Amino acid sequence: TGKDLKNRVILLENVISLFACQYTARGLLDADKLTVMTMVTLRILVRSGEISKEQMDMLIRAPPDPNPPPMPENAKAWLSETQWAQLKSLESIEAFRKNAKLTDTIDQDNMGWRKWYSEEKAEVADLPRTLRDLGPFERLFLLRVLRQDRIGAALTQFIIDNLGEEYVEQAPFDMEKTYDE
Repeated sequence: TGKDLKNRVILLENVISLFACQYTARGLLDADKLTVMTMVTLRILVRSGEISKEQMDMLIRAPPDPNPPPMPENAKAWLSETQWAQLKSLESIEAFRKNAKLTDTIDQDNMGWRKWYSEEKAEVADLPRTLRDLGPFERLFLLRVLRQDRIGAALTQFIIDNLGEEYVEQAPFDMEKTYDE
């Protein structure tokens, strides 16, 4: 039937994607594996329609707004001008202007944002109250701009949540298995 065929195609896509990723990862340096798996995950999500190509590009490039408003005095102690301009450009994404503009919430709830910014594991810490319902993909934007030191852990979890742990964890290299392939 049509439903069985669709399920079989989905299963085949998943198996082929996994084997292609595992085969590719074998030839990569450890430092590059997360980058490649992140790109694969993002492309799969774009293809399935879960995220848009524009969102993917925004996450990768994090372009600063060319004409950001002046940064509030209370944010100058912990934010750079570039970060402020990048935060302003994030306001083009619906999730960051749903309740209030992102830069306005940073100005109004400076203590909450500063607390989140100083968290050891910001990727799992509670966001300030206006953005508590932000999804995992949107959180990546904030980490990309504000806490680049934590983006690796967040991307690893994002890949596991979307594709599975087998895309991140790889079995040790086995020469016999390689010859068999």
